[in-house]
Amino acid sequence: AKVPAAKLITVPRDIPMDVAVSCVVQGLTAHYLTASAHANLIKPGEWMLIHGVGGGTCQWAAQMAKAQGYKVIGTVSKSKES
Repeated sequence: AKVPAAKLITVPRDIPMDVAVSCVVQGLTAHYLTASAHANLIKPGEWMLIHGVGGGTCQWAAQMAKAQGYKVIGTVSKSKES
């Protein structure tokens, strides 16, 4: 089956495929967690707690939540405090 061109993402030649794939997967996961997974449980202006904000996906989620108007508080493991 062919994939419609509108569903494809062009990866610049200087970006390794593993980096491109991880960015897309982390970004889509963060979007799902902030916009869909718990939709309507909290409203913009309220606090959103994000565990593991020291990792890539949760860093994206924190940024997306802030962009959506949530106040964000994150937890991080002792090894990633700095």
